[in-house]
Amino acid sequence: MRPLQRRLMRTASENCLTENSILFREVLGEVIRSLRTERKETLHDMAEKTGVSLGYLSEVERGKKEASSEVMESISMALGLRLSDTLRLVATALDLNETDRREVLKSGMLRK
Repeated sequence: MRPLQRRLMRTASENCLTENSILFREVLGEVIRSLRTERKETLHDMAEKTGVSLGYLSEVERGKKEASSEVMESISMALGLRLSDTLRLVATALDLNETDRREVLKSGMLRK
């Protein structure tokens, strides 16, 4: 990659993420945690159902780790959803401002 291309890519990525930017992985984690707790399941329950380590699931829920499509599929199935349903819920949550999103996730209204 040429120096100019690298500089342009770096500038573009810096411009895309601001302090107030919400990352997909953070909202995915919020949605997963909301759905899991709504079902009164523990992280341990999810780890057993998905075959994903408890530590990794915890990091996904906290938005610290990116989940692969395979992991997202496994989590979705454990929650009784298709992956496309989970992604729709995340997309809906991404459209909300942070305050509204947290309120909706806390109330369980996202699935209704």
